[in-house]
This record gives sequence, structure tokens and C-alpha cells, in this order.
Amino acid sequence: MLKCNEKSHGFFVRRIRPVEELNGVLYELEHERSGAALLWLDREEENKTFAVCFRTIPEDDMGVFHILEHSMLCGSDRYPVREPFVELLKSSLKTFLNAFTYPDKTIYPFSSCNNQDFINLLRVYMDAVLHPSLRNTPEIFRQEGWHYELSSPEAEPVYKGVVFNEMKGASAGAAARLESEMNRLLFPDTCYRFEAGGNPERIPELTYEKALSAHERFYDPSNSCILLDGRVDVETVLRILDEEYFRFYEHRTEVFSIPLQEPVPYRESVSSYAIGEEEPETQKTVISMGYVAGSYEQKERLLAAQILCDYLAGSNEAPLKRAILEAGLGQEVMAAMTDDILQPYLTLQIWNTEEALLPKIRETVENIIRKQLEDGLDRENLKASLRRFAYEVLDQDSGWMPAGLVHVVQMAGSWLYGKDPIQNLEWKETIGRLEDSLSGDYFEKLLEELMITNPHQALVCLKPDRKLAKEQANSEAVRLSEAKAHWSEEEKQRIFEETSHQLQWQQTPDTEEALSRIPMVKLSDIPEKGQRLTMELTEWDGIKVICHQAEADGIFRMSLYFDACDLTEEELPYTALLGQLLGKLPTKNCDSRRLQTRIRQTVGSLNFHTEVYGTRRDKTSCRVFFTVDCGCLKGRREEAVALICEILRETCFQDFAVLKNIMAQIQMSMQMDVIQSGNRYAATRTAAYESAEGAAWELLGGYSRYLWQQDMGKRLETGGEEILSRLEGLAAKLFCRSRLTMSMPELSKEAAGVISMSLPEGERSAVSAAHYGPIGVSKEGIIIPAGISFAVQGTHICGLRDFHGSFYVLANVLSHEYLWNAVRVQGGAYGTGLLGTEAGSIYCYSYRDPTPGRTLNCYGEMAGYLEDFCRETPKLDKFIIGSLGDFEPLLNSWRAIKQADGDYFRKTAQEEREQIRTELLGTTVEDLRSWCEVLEAFNRKGGICVVGGEAQIKECKDKLETITALS
Repeated sequence: MLKCNEKSHGFFVRRIRPVEELNGVLYELEHERSGAALLWLDREEENKTFAVCFRTIPEDDMGVFHILEHSMLCGSDRYPVREPFVELLKSSLKTFLNAFTYPDKTIYPFSSCNNQDFINLLRVYMDAVLHPSLRNTPEIFRQEGWHYELSSPEAEPVYKGVVFNEMKGASAGAAARLESEMNRLLFPDTCYRFEAGGNPERIPELTYEKALSAHERFYDPSNSCILLDGRVDVETVLRILDEEYFRFYEHRTEVFSIPLQEPVPYRESVSSYAIGEEEPETQKTVISMGYVAGSYEQKERLLAAQILCDYLAGSNEAPLKRAILEAGLGQEVMAAMTDDILQPYLTLQIWNTEEALLPKIRETVENIIRKQLEDGLDRENLKASLRRFAYEVLDQDSGWMPAGLVHVVQMAGSWLYGKDPIQNLEWKETIGRLEDSLSGDYFEKLLEELMITNPHQALVCLKPDRKLAKEQANSEAVRLSEAKAHWSEEEKQRIFEETSHQLQWQQTPDTEEALSRIPMVKLSDIPEKGQRLTMELTEWDGIKVICHQAEADGIFRMSLYFDACDLTEEELPYTALLGQLLGKLPTKNCDSRRLQTRIRQTVGSLNFHTEVYGTRRDKTSCRVFFTVDCGCLKGRREEAVALICEILRETCFQDFAVLKNIMAQIQMSMQMDVIQSGNRYAATRTAAYESAEGAAWELLGGYSRYLWQQDMGKRLETGGEEILSRLEGLAAKLFCRSRLTMSMPELSKEAAGVISMSLPEGERSAVSAAHYGPIGVSKEGIIIPAGISFAVQGTHICGLRDFHGSFYVLANVLSHEYLWNAVRVQGGAYGTGLLGTEAGSIYCYSYRDPTPGRTLNCYGEMAGYLEDFCRETPKLDKFIIGSLGDFEPLLNSWRAIKQADGDYFRKTAQEEREQIRTELLGTTVEDLRSWCEVLEAFNRKGGICVVGGEAQIKECKDKLETITALS
């Protein structure tokens, strides 16, 4: 056991402290020879998390550390395969595996519940970052970063590279451009003025030699911190780190510190962002006001600033947001903290406005802030915002990241800035002090310091430009043409040969000897039985109740499912809109402003939405439920349930102004989402061609819903009474006892009683299943203002074959053995894969893809690839092991409850899951080969949807039946 002031495997234990809020102990160590830091949060957690973090301080916009992040996981001295990261995706029991580039640090985290797997991953990651193959393999830099591609010496060159295409996609949206420009204004003298991910215009300036130099300088143990969370075999970890890595390094004296940016004179900038050529430019300007809030160690001040963001603009009824909306100065207002840097700052953003309104916007913001200061901030609303944050701190087990990953990222920031690593792990004392501050003028003084007298602020105005996307494409073509003009005939030949060599290198398989070095657990080590989701079905006063055993300490979770199977296709978009309005419209006893305060005071998380459940056995039908998901402190569950029932039954559907604001905000949000997450919209679109479930999701939140929102926005110009009337009728129809199924960790008679008494009996759904679709056309292109694309092809398994657990192995093989190489490595797309849903949809996707036509061709060759793969009679153990995590992902308490609810509504018995697991673990080559017919049918009849820039859509237009532009 580690003891303070003692040594273990070359590490000196500097400090040991309890972390009471997480029921853990924090160990702080330093490796004496190399100077590497190590932080371990020891707590009762089966999912063990590891990360190695380096200070990486950018000095330009070329994205060197982003390219290094990608390149580190492309082979190392001990593991000389082209991509150990992909081999781990194929063969590991990981619960998380990735790497992140931040503005001032790079983190390489993973997690696993299996001890041996954890140690295997540790060795691969450490060798990757300290001894990368990049040092003697320039092909890695060209693949992950950028290179010129010439199909012949006379051809026109193009840029290729994974990071290059990733950043073309990332920089296409207005939000990314806002952040980048704000950083340049606020921090002109520090590293934050640079784009750490890389500016696509500057990435081609980075040379292989500069990348190697950056690695040599920054990727050293003395500039690193090892971060651990969970019940780790720490002695083994320390021994491996010392004996196999750190003891071979001397402690360097160079320290990479980040200076504080002194306040700079107030500055403004006017820039532009791309919109579609057919989009109107009116009411599309975005204004962002930035205010430096302090430095990283000012924990209380920064949390208070976050509370003020929520207070001022956390809802349409918040004072600053409401004033701007009512004055017609914008359609959306957001206030948020950028807090993953040394000097966090607050931004106030006004979306869909006009540059000419800027003076009025400035005046309104200042007037509202001054009025708040004169009258005093509303204590009830402040307390509500503080209480919401306190709940989020307690409920760390419901996000998309494993809790351990959250902890290591929090510790990494503290280490980077030389602060106490426990700083962002414990919050109760800080929250308590802020609660005490509510009785004084602390928040008023802080608000004045932040937004009135702040000497460190800036403003960005981002204007829409219909020509910008084409100008950017032309500018890239000019840069390429100018580069080629300076090449001699010998240089053209060299680059052409380099292109050919790069392709040959990418297509050369790793040797069996090299692959055998990648450590993996044995198939025999896999438990015979998998995770079991336990539930108990009961009733309360005639209402069905699903009870679960999973529960987070101090948190009460509940879901209410109202049967909506009798809704028509026309009604589904209204149902989605209903979910987005509930809690924002007033109730009979409470205006909108007071309702928002009550929600924040009472409920930790509250979400009204519609869920759809289809099955692999029948693609023609599905079950639809209007769902309320709620999380609150146990002591407030009756109060929370009563409030939810009030919202469901007593919402007043007469406020046209609220409807208009929310409709505009939804439209804006969906438009941004199509551009940034086109793969999700394309996947939903292809599923809508094939299945009732897909059609339902398309109407609720896909591209059809986006078009519906546009149409409704035009109808609002002549009044919204009809829309509100439809919504009121839907609410009266759905929210009744006869349609309700409740889900909760254990039967709370008090909560169930409140629901039973609050809801009328109502009428049951006239049908037990819904039938929708098909929607759209089977092969379509959607043009967006971006220089990349998202290409999806999909179908439904029903009618092709019965489902078999070997599908998960198939998806692993095709995603990581074939598509990764064909689409990502050789094609330059940022992401790709083959996925399947619980409802039976299967689809291939690409993400931020420069050549969608080529990608669609790759999809068409999957059956042939699988035949060749099976003909070699490979050993499938590693693919089986890696597939198990896709079938049994790590489930926090909330996700476990939702998955169990889904199984109940799909009528998926536990025995069926166990059968699929058995089939997965027993997958044979013949099982894989049996999918070839499905893949051939997939190629013949699979629906296609490509969301992309004009040039990308043009490249694959021969595969599309219709092409439309995002407007």
C-alpha cells in the first residue's frame, strides 16, 4: 500500500488525501528520475480509467499537436503495426478509447473493467506516445496530417489528410469561427490566439520535420502527467511505467508555462461564415461578446460566473435573453463559460440578428445589466440556477463520458496550471459558500466586474456570406495551382511517385509477426454470462410500473411513457414540437418565468420528448411513446412529480410570442446540426426509406422535421393559433392514465400516487403499433455550405435474413479491417464504419469525407472483401473480443434503466440478449460468410443519402436520383 513520503518503483509519494464527495482517496506522486507526475483517484469503481497528458502549447495555426495526437496511435517501436489504435478497437474490452487535443494540452485516455486488458492498453498507449513510429515513418504524417495527391504528373493536385479534412468540417460552422475569432481578440499574446486543431489554410505549411521537432520537445515524461481513476492495481502500473519507460529519461529543466494575458484594449472584429447559396442573408448575423472572468484557480468566482450565465440567459424567461428576444434583436441568446483554459471567459451570443442592430444590442445588454444591479438580482432565480449546478455535480453518472474520464480530465487541467488537483473534484464547500453569498451583494459585484467594468473584453460580429463556401473552394484551388506552378518537372514526378508510394504503403498489410505483438486478453477469459438488466413489473392503481434495481446515490430517476401509437405521420412533428414547448409555456397557476424558476429549484434534469421502438423482426411497425425523463434529489421527488403533472395537464397553449421564439430557435439549431452532424441526418433519412421506426424518427427529428420547421415558420407569419390548437389537442389526448407506463428504480408509492391523482383516465390508443413510411427517395443528395461531406448507405435486415449475434463481429471486421483503411486511411475521411440498430437498420457512414462517390464505391465492395477475408480462414478471437463491448457497452445507472425500458417495449427478453451474446462469442468464419448475401442486397437496394458541399455532391451525382440544397 502506498504511504506518504515513501517510494515505490521509482515514484515518490508526495501527498495522500481523502476526496470525501467521491468516496475516494487522491494520491499524488512524482517519478524522481524523469520528473513525470502521477495522480490516482482511488475509489470503488470497476471501470478503471487511465490517461497520459502532455502540456502542448501551440505556436501557430498549423495544428501540429492535433496531427501528433492522430499520429501517436499509428504504430510504435514495441508495436510496429500501422495502427495499434485500430487493432485495439478490434480486439480490446475497452469501455473508452480515444485521444483529445485541447487548446493547451493533449490527453490520451482509455478505460476498461478488465484488469489484464487495462494493463495491455497501458503498454500500447505509453509506447505510442513516447516511442512512435512517426519518428521514422513520414507516411504517417502525410496520412494523418496532409499531403499533396497527384494521380499523374500532369494532373491537378489535391490536399489529402485526415486532420486536414476534419478541420475543414469543424471550421464550416459559425460556432467554431466565433470561438476562434474570440480567442484571437482576447488572447493576442498567448497560445490561445492559435487554432490548436489547425486552420485548414495553414495546415499545409506544416512540415514533417516540424512535427518531429514538436514531438521531441513536448512529448517527454518531465512534461507529462499520468492520471488514474478507479480500483487500479497501482503497484503493477507503477512498475511498468518505471521499468519499461520512465527510468530511461532524465528530468528536463525546460518548463512549458502559459503566461497570463494582460487585459487588452477593447476590440471588435467583423468576419463572415458560409451559408447556402439559396439561403436569405437577412437575420443571419451572429454577435458574440466575450468577457475574461478570471484565472483557473478562482474556483468560486468561476462557478459564480457560470451561475450568472444561467441566470441571465438560461431560458427564454431569463432577464437578458427575454429582453433581447422581446426587442426583436435576435432569435436566440446564449451565455456560457469557456473554462478549459488558463483564463476562462464568458460569452454572450446573439444569433440571427443584423449588424445594423449592434448599437441597440449593446445598449440593451448594458441597460438590462445595470437594471439588474440597481434592483438586485432575483434571489429565487439565483438559488434555482445554483441548485441546478449542485444537482449536476452529484449526478456525474448520467453523461456520455464515463465518470472516471470526467475525473481525469478535471485533474489534468489542475495539473497543467500548477493548481491543486483536487480543485475540481469537490464542490460542496464552494457551493455552500455561494449559497451563503446569496444574502449579500457578491453576485451583483461580480456581475458588474464581468460585464460593466471589465477591462478585458471583446466583440465578434459574424456575418452570413452566400459566396464564401465557393470562394473558399476557389481559394484552395488557387493555392494548389500556385504550388504546382512552382514545381519543376522533377518535383511533379517526385510528388506523383510519393502519392503512389503512399497508397502502396497504406495498402500493405501488417505482418502476422507484428500483429502478434499487440497484447490482448484471451477469449477464454470472457465471463460466460454477461450483464443482466433486472426489472420487476407491477401496477399502481391500474397503471403499469417498471421497477429497476439500478440507482445513483441520492438521485431519484423516473420516466413516464405515454402510448402514442395511434398518432398519424402528420401528427408526429407536432408531437416533437410539443416536447420542446412543455416547461417553457405557462401553466394555469404559473407564468413562464416563475415556472422556469420552479423547474430549476425542484428538478435536476427534465426532458420531454418522443421515443420510437422498432424490432428486427418487423420493419413495418413500431411503438411510439411520448416520454418524460426526470431526475431529482430523493427528498424532492413528490414535489418534482407534482410539477411535472402540472406541466402535462395544465399548460396554457395561447402564448404566440413564446411559440414564435422557440420555433425560430429550433430551426436555427437544426440547421447548424445538419452542417456539423450530417451523418446522423443522412442515417435517419436512409432508415426512413426502409422501416416504420426510421420513418418515425425522420418525422420527429430528421431532415423531414427540419423541412417541416421551415414550413411552420412561414405559417407563423400569418398567425400560430392553429399550431397551438393542435398542440393543445395532442396534450389532452396523450397525457392520461390509460396510456401511461411508469419506470422508476423502485416503486415510490408517494410519487405514483401523485401521478395517479393528477391524470385523468382518458382513452387508450386505438392501435398497439404504428405504421409509417417509407419517406423520401432512396438515393438523394443534400447540399450544405461546407467543403466536406457525410455519405450514408443503409437498409433494414428484415426480409434479408434472421438476425444473428455474429453481426457484431461482422461490423467490427468491416469497420476496422476494411472501411477504416479504404475510407479513412486511403480516402481521407475523418470517420467511417458499419453500424446496426436495435430496430434492425444497418448502415455504413462516413464523417467529414472529401470524396463521397469513392466512399459509396467502397460500400459496394464490402461483400467481395468479406468473401476474401473468410477465404483466408482467419482466427476471429480478437474480433469477437472487440465486438463484445459494442454489444455490452458500459452502462451507467441511467443508461441501464433506459435500456431495460427499451427491451420491455421491444419485447426483447433477457434470454434473447443472452442468446445473441452466445452467438457473438461463438462466431465462426461460416457465420461471417453467411452475411455476404445481405451485403450484396445492401449494395443493390440500400438507400443512399449524401449530405455535403456542392463539389462533393457533384462528385457522386451519378449515384443520386435527386439533389436539393439546404435552405
